[in-house]
Amino acid sequence: MELWEQDFVIDTKAGHMPGFAAAPAEGGPFPPVIFYMDAPGYREELRNMAGQSGEFSRDMN
Repeated sequence: MELWEQDFVIDTKAGHMPGFAAAPAEGGPFPPVIFYMDAPGYREELRNMAGQSGEFSRDMN
């Protein structure tokens, strides 16, 4: 399955916050899933979870 992936930055009062979006490249519509950062912050594992959620969403459709 192909995923659409996009890095982005959100400007906040405290500085810049990196973010990442992923969705199945085809089909849809798909429900949004939001992951909030925990203590370690933004990391590769959150990207992996986003991809797995995208695969799950596609399979449920």
